[in-house]
Amino acid sequence: KTKPLEMFKNSMPILAESRIVGGNNAQQGEYPFFVQGSGCGGSLIWDDVVLTAAHCEGAPFDSGVLVGPHILNTLSDNTTDLIGVQRQVPHPSYDSNSDVYDFMLLKLEHPVTNPNLTPIVVNSLKENPMSNDVLTVIGFGLTFEGSNSLSNRLQEVNVNYIDYETCDDLYDGDIVDSVMLCAGVPGGGKSSCQGDSGGPIFDQEGTQVGVTSWGLGCGWKYFPGVYSRVSGAKDWIDATICELSSNPPASCEQTSTGNNEVVIEVKHDDYPEETGWTLRDSAGNLIAGQATGSFSTVDGTVSKTAFVAEGAYSFELTDSYGDGFCCDYGRGEFKITVNGEPVITGSNGAFQDVTAETFNVVGLNAAPTAVD
Repeated sequence: KTKPLEMFKNSMPILAESRIVGGNNAQQGEYPFFVQGSGCGGSLIWDDVVLTAAHCEGAPFDSGVLVGPHILNTLSDNTTDLIGVQRQVPHPSYDSNSDVYDFMLLKLEHPVTNPNLTPIVVNSLKENPMSNDVLTVIGFGLTFEGSNSLSNRLQEVNVNYIDYETCDDLYDGDIVDSVMLCAGVPGGGKSSCQGDSGGPIFDQEGTQVGVTSWGLGCGWKYFPGVYSRVSGAKDWIDATICELSSNPPASCEQTSTGNNEVVIEVKHDDYPEETGWTLRDSAGNLIAGQATGSFSTVDGTVSKTAFVAEGAYSFELTDSYGDGFCCDYGRGEFKITVNGEPVITGSNGAFQDVTAETFNVVGLNAAPTAVD
């Protein structure tokens, strides 16, 4: 349950590893999607789901979150809500050494109902942002390097997107373009800082393009801030929202593309949170899936049904630990049927990181076939 505001205020701030300096005070109600934890930020991306950084997992959100604040630890009339956090789900591929896939989703105890608080749109386009695009970063982090206290007012600062080649050279090859982006200003002096981790960076259309992640110093001339590029994890974000939300988007509802019934049944092992799977058509469109980390019933079974057109389909199952889901810690397996006829059956959970199957749906009057 949500802890009282006094407990939220008294929780010890945890300054995570990211690096707003050189910014201005944000106005009340200006950023209705911003989320404050204890030493980390986030963004409301659905009624009951928050996007933040995986390196913020744990204490920063144990006391709940403030949605829409512009004064630190303060509930403002009509523009701020205090809500508890039910679950923290880091990206299954997050690596604390390299900071790749530094994403985490928070399931709130209940949806935001305040009409003044609205989610931000998450970018899905790889080509956004482009070189020198103006981006905005917000947060309650340190306003100068070496400070030991968070800003009392929500800060905002504009920075420019820096192309991958330039930033990768500055960071000696540590930038992974598919899931990281860099932003700063010539000469330095404007940047995110400790305490801004997990907060959003967004373009001038108000679309979130990244999550504050890491960097060297705060506003250093030759070391721009590094942010987790949300387009590189958009499929995971969307699928996990569908799994976590108590009121998921309409896009999560299975839409029929044909009249052929495909049933995917996955029996999990003792570590179900390690497993995720997708069903896609030949064009790569997601038909159904289960996000890694979204299912937690030991030895539990998930069954999903889709109605599809004739054509080729691919099923991919992953294990984030890399040991499959059979046979040392339970006997996981999966089976696929098309129009009531089995396509894939048997004990097939003995793999490492990923296993995949391709099959053809050929219509109600013909037998489906698996593709070797």
